[in-house]
Amino acid sequence: IFPLTNADGWAASLYMWDGNSWPADVFDSAVKDLQSCDFKRFTDNFAIAWISPGPMDWLDDAGWKNLAAKFGLLAKAAKAAGLKGVCFDPEPYQKFNWAYNPECGRTFDEMKVVVRSRGRTVMSAMATEYPDMTFLAFWLLSTFRCRTGQPDPIYGLYPAFIDGLWDAAPPKMTIVDGCEAGYCLRTQSGAL
Repeated sequence: IFPLTNADGWAASLYMWDGNSWPADVFDSAVKDLQSCDFKRFTDNFAIAWISPGPMDWLDDAGWKNLAAKFGLLAKAAKAAGLKGVCFDPEPYQKFNWAYNPECGRTFDEMKVVVRSRGRTVMSAMATEYPDMTFLAFWLLSTFRCRTGQPDPIYGLYPAFIDGLWDAAPPKMTIVDGCEAGYCLRTQSGAL
């Protein structure tokens, strides 16, 4: 995990899912520390990106520009530090970032288009900095349960975001669905 402080003492949380910007040197000291490590046992290390606390306004273009830039800085730092890539935690610990809100003034299908474009923007920022990284998500579609007739009340927009990530992922990038819920599976068929 990177400490988010720079030489001027600026600090922020790794809960990055907001429209605030980070200074370009935010990871400089952490990268230097990691470059000096001689990892023997833990060789596939990742920089973590948490989406909480959120929610991020899907319609805030300026905020999304800043958020994508933060993902780019994280990927750039991961590469410079010799890490395997970025680990993405999509779970909303405090607010339902992926929930569709009809009060937004757009239909669910219209919001899926917006959210997919945000996924493309985030992946493009990371791919520009580290095109051959591994993008590890605690879960992508592995634990998503579709409900017929209506969007999932918590994760309704998440599949559109994933589609956007895949749209912009370069051929050299490896994408891993970590299947976070797999630890509680008791059979090969997936029974809990």
